[in-house]
Amino acid sequence: MGIENGNDSLVVGVGDWTDWSSCTQNGFESRSQACEYGRKIQRRGCPARQPLQSFGAAPPAPPQPYPRREPVAQSRSDQSPYDEYARRYLERLSQQREPQRHPASQQAQPCVQGICPAPQPPQYSALQESRPQEYRPPQPRPEEARYRPAPPPPPACNGDGCVARNLVHGTWYDWSEWSECSCTCGIGMKQRRRECMTNNCQGPEYETAPCDMGPCETWSEWCEWTACSGSCGRGERSRTRYCNLGTQRCEGKDYEVEACDAGPCPEWANWAEWGRCSVSCGTGRTRRQRTCLGGVQEFSCPGPSTEERVCEELPCSLWSPWQDWSSCSASCGNGMKRRVRTCQYGTDCPGPAEEAEPCYGPPCAMWTQWCEWSGCSAQCGPGHRTRTRSCLTADGMESRDCPGQSIETTLCEGTSCCRWSDWCAWSMCDRECGTGHSIRTRACVNSEGIIDPICHCEGIDREQKQCNTQPCALQCAWTQWCAWSECTTRSQCEIGIQSRSRQCVGEPGCHCLGLAEENQQCRGQIPCSTKAPC
Repeated sequence: MGIENGNDSLVVGVGDWTDWSSCTQNGFESRSQACEYGRKIQRRGCPARQPLQSFGAAPPAPPQPYPRREPVAQSRSDQSPYDEYARRYLERLSQQREPQRHPASQQAQPCVQGICPAPQPPQYSALQESRPQEYRPPQPRPEEARYRPAPPPPPACNGDGCVARNLVHGTWYDWSEWSECSCTCGIGMKQRRRECMTNNCQGPEYETAPCDMGPCETWSEWCEWTACSGSCGRGERSRTRYCNLGTQRCEGKDYEVEACDAGPCPEWANWAEWGRCSVSCGTGRTRRQRTCLGGVQEFSCPGPSTEERVCEELPCSLWSPWQDWSSCSASCGNGMKRRVRTCQYGTDCPGPAEEAEPCYGPPCAMWTQWCEWSGCSAQCGPGHRTRTRSCLTADGMESRDCPGQSIETTLCEGTSCCRWSDWCAWSMCDRECGTGHSIRTRACVNSEGIIDPICHCEGIDREQKQCNTQPCALQCAWTQWCAWSECTTRSQCEIGIQSRSRQCVGEPGCHCLGLAEENQQCRGQIPCSTKAPC
């Protein structure tokens, strides 16, 4: 498990380390040691469960301290700069300190923590002397499996009593890039991190190295506060500064520690209301949920977020048995018969409450198709026309049993007397110059010269021609015609008058050719007969 230093790991400590604190909710514990101007803090992940071992016939060798792990091979060397910075920093510390003021410092050593020792192997009994178990590396979480490569296969195990090395010494991912220096001047610290593929790796998870940002004036600026020692709840954080007076001593402390609050720890909100039952009737299930407030992927709330229970609704609706079929609706020929049922214990029974199906009686007498309409009884004016059909039995005999009439009569109008009236006179030209238009009209009338809506004459009832095509002397023009007014009569057979107007616009003193108001004949909507005009 890696150790994370809260301050410069090369600061010389004075006295013993305190005991490790209790494990926090987010899985970390810390301890501190007195230094010359304050305290230094170490923080590490809580010890994990005993890793999976493979058991052989003989117990493994006693554990040995882990050697210092060299960084993962990269394009640059990380060891040489680290040693050089450490050497320079220790020389500077030895020049600045006064031994007579701190006799205990003569026995001090740099607080550079090594790699944690390997976990103690289990003691084996006679019952464990069996064939080695199969190596089963821990599986990454689903969200990690999407972004991490698969761990390498376990090494071969030859001979009795061997222990799968990867189970004790896991495989690390590559180191991350170095962080920025913790100080803007003087000697600060930088840090990098790596992740373990199998949760049982040898060596630290975090690595810290000094970084020299150049000399500061007297005391350097305080470095940034370290991260709070807990991921939630109460914790501690620290910051440092550096003296740049060479062999002289700066007044004050170079290390500060304060309490910090990493925010509320995750906790469950109140349960929501129970949801709707999964069924509308009978026995079903209902569900309710609650939300983890402040939780993250690694540190979520304990317990389930969903609960279910059985729910009982009213008895389900049920159809009664079908009643007997009714009698056929027809005494002969094709008919229909029906039957019904009743919805019991409710009104939401699925399916229809009534069924119908065809039924067949003896053949009935039936009407033939209607014959064609006869001609109109009047050649000109109103008349009537008829059509007939026959009632026949299945063997072709005439019958009187068919419902309805055998003769049908309708009104008609003889069209041979409808004609066009004479054309009315041409209207005045609508413009005095610049090409205007003149119109004339006629009406479709019956033999008496009356406009009759029954009459339909071939041709058009309105003609138009150009007039006054000579150019205008002044720039004058009529506006668009306004809409026609309502007809002065309401009868369809009377000729009324409706009018519209327009205005002459243009240069001062100009006069537009044509009329400013125009009238035309019109018909109303109420049927009646009057003489056609003109």
